Amino acid sequence: MESTVIIILATGINTPRIGGRRLCTRGFTLIELLLVIALISLAGTVFVLNFNRLLSGSENEALEDSLRRAVFTARFEAAARRIETALHWDPEAGLLVISEHTSGAQLQSILLASDFGQGGSGQILFYATQTRAGIAAPFGSPQGDTLTHLRFAPDRSGTPFKAVITRPGTSPIEMVFDPFSGFLLGKEETRL
Repeated sequence: MESTVIIILATGINTPRIGGRRLCTRGFTLIELLLVIALISLAGTVFVLNFNRLLSGSENEALEDSLRRAVFTARFEAAARRIETALHWDPEAGLLVISEHTSGAQLQSILLASDFGQGGSGQILFYATQTRAGIAAPFGSPQGDTLTHLRFAPDRSGTPFKAVITRPGTSPIEMVFDPFSGFLLGKEETRL
């Protein structure tokens, strides 16, 4: 008479053996199949939702990233070269231009989307803002004044400003930057 021995592996799977021979257990259980199908459908749903969001907001996000990169680069150039730098938007060429403040020599430029160049109706405006209470910024301007150039000092401080980005068919976006760290303090879509 043969005895049935069941060995439990470290994985928790029972391996039936009869007379020292392992029985063949092929295939997946119904629970395993349902779990795999559920995971694949979840992954597909997440992919489709993120892909749609990427397609619908890619230009706005790229423009905001370009502005953040321009502010970071202007601050970095000022600190690295130990000079004052300036950042401005050139509507004719569709560029954010970083230059030496005193000489006006262009250091770098960042190309924007086509609707921000010549003939495009998108625009970027810079406005002076207040700094945090008790702290004076090096390049103060009355709050609300339109700025043509943003200035950045070698100590990495800069003009306190907010950028208002408008493009046809979308709500204007306001981005407020901290003059001492360059971090984005807030972003808000203004409803028309």
